[in-house]
Parts: sequence; C-alpha cells; structure tokens
Amino acid sequence: MTLRLEEEKVDVHIFRKEHVEQWIAKARSGHEKARVCLWATRKWLEDLPTEYSACSCCDAPLSPDEPPQAFLVLIPVISDPETVSAKVGGICPECSKHENKWLLDKSLRRGSEVLSPL
Repeated sequence: MTLRLEEEKVDVHIFRKEHVEQWIAKARSGHEKARVCLWATRKWLEDLPTEYSACSCCDAPLSPDEPPQAFLVLIPVISDPETVSAKVGGICPECSKHENKWLLDKSLRRGSEVLSPL
C-alpha cells in the first residue's frame, strides 16, 4: 500500500513476527522492500534496550523482555539510492492481535511521531 505522509509518499508494510520466514524468502529472492523491512526491524530491535519505545497503536511501553510481535514499516517511494531509510514503529503483543487495517488506522491516526526514523 502506498500513501502520502507529511508531504512524502511512502510504501506501508505490516511486518509480523509469524511471517518472518516469508519476509526472509522474499529478501533472499531480491525483493528490495523486504530487505529494507528486515534491516529496519532488526535495527529497531537492536536499539530497543537503550531507547524508550512505545507501541505505535496504544502507547504501551515496549521492552526487550517482551518484544513487539509486529511492526509498521514506512519506506519512502522516492529515496536516495545511496542511503537506506525507513520509519518503523513497534506494535505491542496485545495490539498485534488485530488485523492489519486496524493497526494501520491506529498508528497513522496517532501521527508519524510514533515512528522511529532509521
């Protein structure tokens, strides 16, 4: 899905833990957006122990002890080919039980400030 967010067109991806193998297979086959999603979520998880993060949907605190079960990943449609960029928001286990449309509506309604730029 592509949408406009703050004067920028972005591709929106919901990355769920239970689908990680599918994302890895896509990335290995050369799917660039899958590679960016994997990179962005891995980087976000690496930063979690040192940076406060809250659920993109409900503000519940996220921690390495109970990592997000899903992520909202926004990738610019037009980007600098020399750099990789994305915005990522973790989604708590409770909110991740909802369907993708609900996650997207809740996260985006709260605004892009709930997403971490990478």
